[in-house]
Amino acid sequence: MDKKIAESIAFLRHQIISPVLMDSIPAQVAYFEQMSQKEFDVPGRGRRRYSAGTMRCWLCLYRKKGFHGLTPKTRVDVGSFRSLSEETKIQIRKMRADYSDLSCVKFYDRLINQGVLGLPPIGIETLRRFLKTEGLYKIRTATPRKRFEMRYFGELWTADFMHGPKLFDGKRKRRAILMSIIDDHSRMIVGFQWGWAENTKLLENVFKEAILTHGLPDRFYCDNGPAFSSAYLSLVTANLGVGLVHSKPYDSPSRGKIERFFGTVRKNFLQDVK
Repeated sequence: MDKKIAESIAFLRHQIISPVLMDSIPAQVAYFEQMSQKEFDVPGRGRRRYSAGTMRCWLCLYRKKGFHGLTPKTRVDVGSFRSLSEETKIQIRKMRADYSDLSCVKFYDRLINQGVLGLPPIGIETLRRFLKTEGLYKIRTATPRKRFEMRYFGELWTADFMHGPKLFDGKRKRRAILMSIIDDHSRMIVGFQWGWAENTKLLENVFKEAILTHGLPDRFYCDNGPAFSSAYLSLVTANLGVGLVHSKPYDSPSRGKIERFFGTVRKNFLQDVK
């Protein structure tokens, strides 16, 4: 740690404990409990909260060692990754060379599945720090997206499922699923229904009601989930003359309008559902 930053942190700690240096123990306990509810702007570390016990430790260190006792100590093994053996490090480097395109999360899962990280395995944040230290961490940059909007109602409908809260279905709780279809031009929700599963039956009910109410769309846009990839939907859209378009896998931003609607449902409706 930089010497100036360490010294600034020590000054902050002294400022926190100084009001009760000469007070009684009950007064110190009450004061530290009160201060534990506050946030402090810690040099080099950002906004932090400290527990009452931590502040009492500072007071003891100050009485034993003076101001020097308040200076944070730098660990001598920083960056050594004690939880990783040299053999494990070699295996991680080798596998990263083979799977450099995987995100850290997916790479971590692959290492777990192949037993590279031992039992119990290290945490994902330890792996992330190791990859960064080794220059093997790939920073993913988001691709800017242009806004788009269809020219008229019915030119494009976007459909998706949303996982809602768990509710009682008889005597047991089940996850409620919201199936919705939105018109891209008007942002109108042309069809919706709650159900218990992401299946073709729920999709059929909503799609049928939307068509009977608003007519046929030109195109139907959805993800690659089982219900949307089913032979049923392909057959129905083909017979009705509706274009069926699937988004790229894991590309939820491409369905941003309906995701925005789901966000409104969660914020303005579901938060009141107990």
